[in-house]
Amino acid sequence: MGLAQRRLCCSQPKGQANIVLGARRSAELETLAGQINHSNGRAVFLSGDVKDEDYANALVDLAMKEFGRLDGAFNNAGVVGEMGPVADMGLGNWNDVIAVNLTSAFLAAKAQIPVMKKRGQGSIVFTSQRRLRRQPFSYFPTGRPS
Repeated sequence: MGLAQRRLCCSQPKGQANIVLGARRSAELETLAGQINHSNGRAVFLSGDVKDEDYANALVDLAMKEFGRLDGAFNNAGVVGEMGPVADMGLGNWNDVIAVNLTSAFLAAKAQIPVMKKRGQGSIVFTSQRRLRRQPFSYFPTGRPS
């Protein structure tokens, strides 16, 4: 999904795509930001844990510092967790899947909505993975906003 996002942003007219990237892996973020900056956009990044409320706030703060506004957000964090039937899943795995796939979306929106409301506009998109809505991933959609 990240590559498709980059292609879409880079297809915009020069200067149109200002993007804050966030994920766990700094090296991948740096590569993606470089591709966007080399193309038609401007990107900054911050690595962190989407389960951390301070990280969600820091991403919004970075957007405001670098670009002066937040027009929209594309919240795409997700993990699959252990594969197998729900009856065989451990509680720790369940909690991690819910924290990454659901709680992180809540934390992101909680940070994003106030700055969008202050400006009087904005859009937030949440994504899920439809292909995982069958065994052995039957628990996955529970923790993914659609």
